[in-house]
Amino acid sequence: MTQHSPTGTARRFNRRELELVTAVAIAVVCVGYVIAAPQPTAEMIDHRLYRFVLDGMKSGEGYYSAMTAALDGLYGTERAELTQNVRAYRMPTIFVLLSFVPNEQWIWGLFVAVVGLAGIGASRLAARPYLGVLVFGYLLSIGMLVEGGVRNAQFLTTELWAVPVLLWSVAMAIRERWWPAALLALFAVLIRETAAPLLMAGVVMAVVGRLPWKPWLTAGIAAVAAYAAHAATVLKWIDRDVGTSIAQEPSSPQVILDIVEFGLPAATVLGLTLWLLAVAHVWKQNRARSLLIAPLLLPFAGLLIDREYWGILVVPFTIVWGVDQILDVLTRLKVGRAVTSR
Repeated sequence: MTQHSPTGTARRFNRRELELVTAVAIAVVCVGYVIAAPQPTAEMIDHRLYRFVLDGMKSGEGYYSAMTAALDGLYGTERAELTQNVRAYRMPTIFVLLSFVPNEQWIWGLFVAVVGLAGIGASRLAARPYLGVLVFGYLLSIGMLVEGGVRNAQFLTTELWAVPVLLWSVAMAIRERWWPAALLALFAVLIRETAAPLLMAGVVMAVVGRLPWKPWLTAGIAAVAAYAAHAATVLKWIDRDVGTSIAQEPSSPQVILDIVEFGLPAATVLGLTLWLLAVAHVWKQNRARSLLIAPLLLPFAGLLIDREYWGILVVPFTIVWGVDQILDVLTRLKVGRAVTSR
């Protein structure tokens, strides 16, 4: 409740109070969702694949063996180039962690909690902490997507587990806490390698001397070594005669729009508008602005590979910074009118 001063003037919440209120609101909704435990009526193909992988790992298989068996079971042993490819095998990190969770219902509860942390992380990015609620709602809706009255489970999608870590990495970067920022960026990459733009930007800025170099170079070297080890292991499990070229996956500039609008209502108009506003908002920030803008550049990777669901890693940032920019403009207009009317 808003407090009042002795003169009757309303006291505004300070930032710390707004962050606390936002965190409490998110926590309450998390508890409600875990208790309600909505049951999916269908599941996206990646969710089904990853469920098979976790089932295999719980039965004692290693990650790469379980992923190979899951791909064979879903696509057939004579898999096409799309799946006989290093990129078809996700980094093992999140699967190893989730293999210790008892069952899918427990994973859903953990997912809700992690998305709650994502919302709290987003509140630390925004000039207005309550905007973290929008990110929380977005990610929660993506995890159990409702289309045509059908509740589609896709909360095992690896991007959904990487984005909370990425949000907190950027939150640390804004506060210039470089070691936590770099290590969280590394962890995000170990979950899903497409989270790499932030880490890559950190390494580049460290090399040119605009950021402390030790955290970013350490994390960058570790990420390269981890992915090299992952790729080398995958090559032992795939049929390299099928090939690994991406030339057979044509893309187009439309994919950029597909990424920035992913999961949003009003699709292209809202997605592109929020993205442009987010870029404008970040460009006004501190000396790390070139670092902060990195997550917003991922849509351009769509020119190489058509993956609209990469929007999961982009839209949370466009929501926070795009809406912040809208509210900034409205505030300036309100102040301008107030000054003019005097």
